[in-house]
Amino acid sequence: MGALIAGGGSGAVASSAHAGCTRFRMTDPLLTGRSRRTLASALGHPDVGGKIPDARWVRALAFERMVHDQAFVSELLTRAVGLLELERPAAVRIRSGGDSVDTTATELASAHLAAKHAGEATMLFGLRVPFVELADQRATDVRPDFAIVASRTDAAGNRVGSWLVMGDAKDYERVRSRIDDGRMLKGFLQVALGAESAAEWSRLPAGMQVHRYGALAVPRNAYLRPEAVVEDLADHRREVRARVHERVTAYRAAGEQALTDAELAAHVAHLEAAYDPGTCSTCSLFRYCRAELRGSSDPTAVLVEDASIAPASHWDILGTKLKTVFSNNIRNNFGFLNRATPDDTDGADKLFVQEGRKVFKEVVPMVAEMIVAEAERLDIDPQGLRRLWLHQANAGMNRLIAQRVLGHEASEDESPTVLDTYGNTSSAGSIIAFHLNSDDLESGDSGLICSFGAGYSAGTVFVRKMG
Repeated sequence: MGALIAGGGSGAVASSAHAGCTRFRMTDPLLTGRSRRTLASALGHPDVGGKIPDARWVRALAFERMVHDQAFVSELLTRAVGLLELERPAAVRIRSGGDSVDTTATELASAHLAAKHAGEATMLFGLRVPFVELADQRATDVRPDFAIVASRTDAAGNRVGSWLVMGDAKDYERVRSRIDDGRMLKGFLQVALGAESAAEWSRLPAGMQVHRYGALAVPRNAYLRPEAVVEDLADHRREVRARVHERVTAYRAAGEQALTDAELAAHVAHLEAAYDPGTCSTCSLFRYCRAELRGSSDPTAVLVEDASIAPASHWDILGTKLKTVFSNNIRNNFGFLNRATPDDTDGADKLFVQEGRKVFKEVVPMVAEMIVAEAERLDIDPQGLRRLWLHQANAGMNRLIAQRVLGHEASEDESPTVLDTYGNTSSAGSIIAFHLNSDDLESGDSGLICSFGAGYSAGTVFVRKMG
């Protein structure tokens, strides 16, 4: 195997939008020896939509240029020194690590001496640091955007060494409240990766310590003027260390033997994917997983996509509707005031309770009226619906709802039931009924998928068979 692909920020920390997906984690380039884009091509489903727009590249390069500007360097050092209560530097130096591990080590040694003996602060760009836990192996390096080296003093104010403050630059379009901004979290996790790697590096100068705080350069305004944000990395470094250890352990358990294309295909196929419409499309394996989902026999595997890319035989979604109605007949009385009456905290009314008959009488007309009203809005004759796939919780309730919608008592063909076979499968019931009782419909036939439950909450999806 060639150089290990250790990856950068999103591949090395748990902040990735795909980190909850087993398939994403276990196709780590460190394990497969290939980037996910290369892997996607080998699987026959190349990533054709992951290119970063040219305008985005221009923005990133422009921001990086501004971060290297002398004015920003002075501002960042001033802010970092002030917030971290470091010794005010006698001068500011700007150096480059030359995008080389050896040059980085040399420049860090020089910056350490300048900080300890002359009280000078150094801003370093173009750094390369061996990846944490893989420094003794041929692995891709961590490449922090910048780092600050400043004097380290003892309680008496005497210089005893230097601090290494790791940093990263992110050209985010806008910085929201930091506690709510997931991009800021991801940025500082990348800074933490650099800090962990540097702290473990054997070539770090004696007397230089990695500071527990890190810096993130982000745009202050629409003109990309950089602003320095400083944050404690203690929690971030623990998370990074745990994630890296998980990756390295998996790599060592898998062994160093490179997998063939056939072995890789089998490895990926057996991994369970977690589908999220909000994030999956940004993964290089998206087209592979989409093809798998299209051919899946899992009754709850539902793929919603644009008609222009859908297979010839598919179901058009004509319209959807959600409705919520609150009722005292299905509720619990647990709340934040319970602590004021500790003698009743464990009362039966603090659990889920319902008046079954009253719920039945409320839900049937509510759902039936909702279906009819939505059908009229979509210009669909509710009595012309070919089939109803209703929530599988109560057969009697379904029979009455179907009768109100169709205008007559529904047959098993018009409103199929799977409750007697699978029981109450909660929100999956209507989809299971659809999966098992939809292949026989002809092109042009319309139907309704409807689920409802506690709350009350109800949802409708009107569909039409195509192809």
